Amino acid sequence: LAVRQYPKTQNAVVTISTTYYGADAQTVAGFITQPLEGAIAQAQGIDYMSSTSVSGVSAITATLRLNYDANRALTEINTQVNSVRNQLPPE
Repeated sequence: LAVRQYPKTQNAVVTISTTYYGADAQTVAGFITQPLEGAIAQAQGIDYMSSTSVSGVSAITATLRLNYDANRALTEINTQVNSVRNQLPPE
């Protein structure tokens, strides 16, 4: 069994950015960030999430568990985001 001083690990981050032109930070948080966070949290492989809501922009960062398949997580996150798309304000 080979032993490595620095084992190979994979740590990935997925960032979801959304714009809502003309909305203040509180509106973005309530109508964009919170529904998306709730949906994204249902995806497998997420270690933790952080988010920022500012005037017109929402940014959610999902940090994946160590060595979790990033492509699988991205697919699951995309599915979860699409599941709440009809709950978000129209474009």
